[in-house]
Amino acid sequence: MNSHETPAEKDHSRNIKVIVVHEDSGREVELQAGPGTPVRTMIERAYSELGLGRNPADRLRVESTGTNVFEHQDQHLGDFLKLAGNDTVWLLAGPTGGA
Repeated sequence: MNSHETPAEKDHSRNIKVIVVHEDSGREVELQAGPGTPVRTMIERAYSELGLGRNPADRLRVESTGTNVFEHQDQHLGDFLKLAGNDTVWLLAGPTGGA
């Protein structure tokens, strides 16, 4: 945990694991956070751990449903996962990469 997390994010008993797969390189990162964590924070962490800068043409979608994660960046992680079918594998692709 880092000092920037809210009490909801620090709820260890309810941590959610999200795997982000960078389709262009095949690299994966595993992120853990509480259900009160903003989706925006998860996106920022994924880019940071992958060592990438965000391109406006990037796509980030839920693997099983194709739901655009960027469109839900202002929601909390727990609420977003309920909406997106509870799939915690997200696929990140650059403007010309991925499927």
